[in-house]
Amino acid sequence: MTLWPSFNSVLVSILGIMLSVHLFSPKLVGIPIILLAIAIVVGYVKKEISFHFSRHLMFFSLLYMAYLLGCIWTLDSAQALKYVENKAVFLLFPLLFSCKVNKFNLKILNYVICALIALVLLTCLVSSYQHFDSNLTTLQNISSSNFSRIHHPSYLAAMIMVIALFPLSSLSKATPKIEKYGIGLASIFGLIIVILCQSLAGYLALIALILGYIIFVIFPKYVTSIKNFLIVSALTSLVIFLIVKNDKIWNDMQSAKSFATEYVNDPVKFVQHYPDYKEGNQTRLIMWTVAFSVFTEHPFGLGTGNIDTYFEKKLIQFNQKSMIEYHYNPHNQYLQVACEIGVLGLILFLAIIYSGFRAAYKARNFVLFGSMLVLTLNSLFESIFQLQSGIVFFTLISSICILNISSNFNLKPVNQ
Repeated sequence: MTLWPSFNSVLVSILGIMLSVHLFSPKLVGIPIILLAIAIVVGYVKKEISFHFSRHLMFFSLLYMAYLLGCIWTLDSAQALKYVENKAVFLLFPLLFSCKVNKFNLKILNYVICALIALVLLTCLVSSYQHFDSNLTTLQNISSSNFSRIHHPSYLAAMIMVIALFPLSSLSKATPKIEKYGIGLASIFGLIIVILCQSLAGYLALIALILGYIIFVIFPKYVTSIKNFLIVSALTSLVIFLIVKNDKIWNDMQSAKSFATEYVNDPVKFVQHYPDYKEGNQTRLIMWTVAFSVFTEHPFGLGTGNIDTYFEKKLIQFNQKSMIEYHYNPHNQYLQVACEIGVLGLILFLAIIYSGFRAAYKARNFVLFGSMLVLTLNSLFESIFQLQSGIVFFTLISSICILNISSNFNLKPVNQ
């Protein structure tokens, strides 16, 4: 009997450290990435892992190559360099995770994630208390950007929803009661975090995830009686009710509906009608209009790092000079990619999403499915791959899921 931990334990522990560092100090995530690279090399040497091609991860690499190609047409080499540096994990993670591991098991990661969720909630609440503003209500002090100070609230909500799926998806009738209680408590903490982040995109993703989880996971495993069906239905209805009754979200929904109606009637008039202060929904509609206009004029892309220059010109045309100083991105990842690297980039981004859903469906992997669902929905309202929070997180989650699928392909045949 050896005193050394197994290769699987070391690898999964490093993955847990990487998620922890990314949640609490994202600028230091390079350290666990180096540890991961060393572990992978050691795994190859000791024949604990072997190469395994993944179509899903390949599309991340191809998207990165498209950004590199776009540097040829850049007008700002410094900005282009920053782009390719920030997105380097699109190439690095597929290289590291294109493998399969002997006897791979994520159980340790589930424990880490449950502890992480509780720690995130505690940290955010303590931070809110330390920055308490007497001019605001208690709810305002512990919600939105006052609650999430490390990551943008939409990003934090997305990350918590996705990582919570790891322990939730591991539940079965054979799971010990103590583990079920721990996972249940962590899920409640995660739900509180998502609600306090007060992100409309996060709420839409949460509802979609809950419905998907009920249909594909809970019903097949647990709902074998009318009693269980009623319990699950009541809990789902309660979550939706709490979200809808949130005054901030309800007001956001009403203003979004009003602006959308005005926008559909005459997009150009809408954009030019608000030259001064704009709230989030107005900003998005204006930037979507600007981005779509730029894309139609440059369907093959502007080149890496050029988007600010072209957006400034277009904002002046639309009588929106006051928005130039903020350097807003399109607040839509589909338009972001389309403007930067054109139709090819958009196709590659859609290929990432499609191949992710396909691999998740074939392997019945709800974590990967949920990750792609959250990415799809959040990309409608945020340029999710413009910040390290989104770039590292979603690439890492996809990589972990594909590694899990590849390593257990004898149990669940899949061609991802």
